[in-house]
Order: sequence, then structure tokens, then C-alpha cells
Amino acid sequence: MYSVYIILRPLLDSYAEKHPKQFRVVYTVDKVSTPDWKGEVGYVTKDMVQKLLLALSKVNVLLAVCRPMSMKSEA
Repeated sequence: MYSVYIILRPLLDSYAEKHPKQFRVVYTVDKVSTPDWKGEVGYVTKDMVQKLLLALSKVNVLLAVCRPMSMKSEA
């Protein structure tokens, strides 16, 4: 069982495992409720997106964000 509930996480993880060169997923939560969290923490901001995309600058990228309205930022 995952420590944090993320919609479609098992499906996304399976895509990342089956297609590591074509698919990468980065999970972000607003706050950590358990010490075993391995993803990003905080609101998705322009700076966070730019940092993550720097490593992928030579490939096509699709960025998808699913978040409640309370997490809206400039990203």
C-alpha cells in the first residue's frame, strides 16, 4: 500500500517501469505525512517545472498536472 494516495499511481508506475526511456513520472504532494515519501514536496511552481525539465531538454515532453484548486500556482 502506498503511503500517499495518488490517482492512477499503480498505472503510471507500471508505464514508467515498462518504458523507462519514454516515460518518467515525478510525484509531488503539498506536504508529507510519512517519512518514506520519495517524491517532490510543495506546490508545483514554474521553478520546479524548469528544474525537472532541464534534464529532459533534448526530448519531447508532455507535462500533466492534476491538483485541487487549492494548489494553484503560476506553473
